[in-house]
Formats: sequence, C-alpha cells, structure tokens
Amino acid sequence: MYQLKDLLNSSQFQQEVIEQDYLVRYEEEQGRYPRVQMRFYEDPDDTAEYEYTSRYTKDEKTATGETQPAGYQNWSFSDFKNEQQEIPPKP
Repeated sequence: MYQLKDLLNSSQFQQEVIEQDYLVRYEEEQGRYPRVQMRFYEDPDDTAEYEYTSRYTKDEKTATGETQPAGYQNWSFSDFKNEQQEIPPKP
C-alpha cells in the first residue's frame, strides 16, 4: 500500500500521468485531480473484495500545525462490510 502511495506522489507520475495525460484529457474538470481507487477482486464474479481510496489534497496544515504536502496523502481502506478506515501514515 505504501509503495502505491509513493508511486502516486512521485514527481514523474504527477507529471506524466496526471498533468500531461489526465488533466489534458479532462480539461473541463478545471485542474481537479482524480480520486484514486485501487480495488481487489478475489473471485471472477466482478465483485470487489476490498479497496484503497485517496483524494488529492493541496498543501494544508494538520491539527498539530505541521504542513502536509500536496498529493495523495490520506488513504482509507474498505472491505465493503465494515465502516471505512483511515490508513495511518507510513511509519
């Protein structure tokens, strides 16, 4: 999971996939970054077993006053059976 987060927040991914592809294709979104969902299927019946989700956030201050960098920083996990859970930052 943390490797996926690092990939999505890399400058290469941001430039090549988000800025040069997604934002160009979807100009009408006016610079809105896409929400990312990574779903996992264990059975071939097209029903996801669980997923990780993140929304792009701009630089923001945390409750402790620290600045959180822009990117896909906050992630959640869902198994579609229980309440969605926030994933803690990488240790």
